Amino acid sequence: MNNRFSYTHLLAILLPLSLTLTGCGSSNQTKSPAPIVHPTQNEPVKTVIAAPSKPILIPENQSVPNNKVVDIPAPAIPQTPSTAETTAPLASANSALNEENIKQAQKNLRKVVVLLPDRPSLSEVNRDIEKGIRAAHQLQPHNPHLQIIVLHDALNGEALMQKANAYTPDWIIGPLTKSDIQSIQSLTNDRHIVLNRLDTPTTALQIGLPLEDEIDQLLSQFQPQLGQLLVVASNHASDQRLLTQLNQKAKALAFNVSSVTLEKQNPDLRDWLINEGGIQSSQDRIKRMTNLVRGDFSDSLPQARQDIQALIFLGNAKQLKSIMPSLSYYRINWPIYATSQLLPSKSTDPFNEPELNGVSVLTPPYLINTSGPSSLFEALGWDSYLLLANPLAYSANTQTGKLTNQNNQLRRQLNWMQIQDGRLVNHKQP
Repeated sequence: MNNRFSYTHLLAILLPLSLTLTGCGSSNQTKSPAPIVHPTQNEPVKTVIAAPSKPILIPENQSVPNNKVVDIPAPAIPQTPSTAETTAPLASANSALNEENIKQAQKNLRKVVVLLPDRPSLSEVNRDIEKGIRAAHQLQPHNPHLQIIVLHDALNGEALMQKANAYTPDWIIGPLTKSDIQSIQSLTNDRHIVLNRLDTPTTALQIGLPLEDEIDQLLSQFQPQLGQLLVVASNHASDQRLLTQLNQKAKALAFNVSSVTLEKQNPDLRDWLINEGGIQSSQDRIKRMTNLVRGDFSDSLPQARQDIQALIFLGNAKQLKSIMPSLSYYRINWPIYATSQLLPSKSTDPFNEPELNGVSVLTPPYLINTSGPSSLFEALGWDSYLLLANPLAYSANTQTGKLTNQNNQLRRQLNWMQIQDGRLVNHKQP
């Protein structure tokens, strides 16, 4: 009787204690759901998730309504003393945090509309852009629930945007031509990526393929005090625009530039080399020395100008091959640098140019990557996909070039490669 009484009392004491320790009992620490801000009649629906101590990962099978915006505030970073020992860990933490936030925002994407206005002259380009977007989604998907809607339509800008917005997209990509972009410019927002670069910034992101980006990168390799730059371009309108920009940039940077314009179809540099490149004056010196000392200088070779630090070529491979024999004949060894115009537009096209050995050329990444897009406009579509919810192209494996956002205009930086044995090989920046 006494034993049963003692066991009963003992259980009565131990059971509440056990429930408390295992968390099965009642507690004042129960987590409340994330607060929901109910909008007014004119405000969009907006769900706010309170800032957690660690980034929240929404399960991929949990849908996010298209008319809602999910805000995930960045976790607070503890304040630490500013010392050499803490700088690197903090930078690493910030980097990881930025990348995690971008990944989270991309996981929330559910619908993207791609605008490719119907233009007969752009059918192949439009097809490549769409192919690049879909390839990026297949190989590097933001999430498996993302729906890509492509609109091929000949509607005017306003009607096209109305049709796109009817899908309530998270982001819009396109259109391509400057005239189409300008027609919808007032209807864009910061969740819109257009596929060309205008002359002025817009609320939409601008990603394009202007060769003008390469001019800055070319000039950054040289120093004004080391001598003149010889710039050779054809008389084609696009090459002349590049030449004009290069001259303007070079003047601002205090470079001394000599420019030569050649025929587009049959470029020939011999006359310039003889008359202005130093060959004729060198031959005249040899003759004077022969007459002065009555010696035989027949084996002496004329020397080109020594004040030229590099030749910059603004043209294609066929044009450069036309002037290479003249440079070789006069034994001119000026370093030669070229834009990406020297290269094929498709990675599947063969490139074997032994006549151009030694030339340093700016190269977009897609031409040297083993997998990914195979054409320039596929690369453009691919990179536009990477920019979704990631306007700074943070940690993105880009294909058109390393992208930098300047006032919503994406600038490209290409890879330096060199032609050796007719092929492109890695080349340390000069």
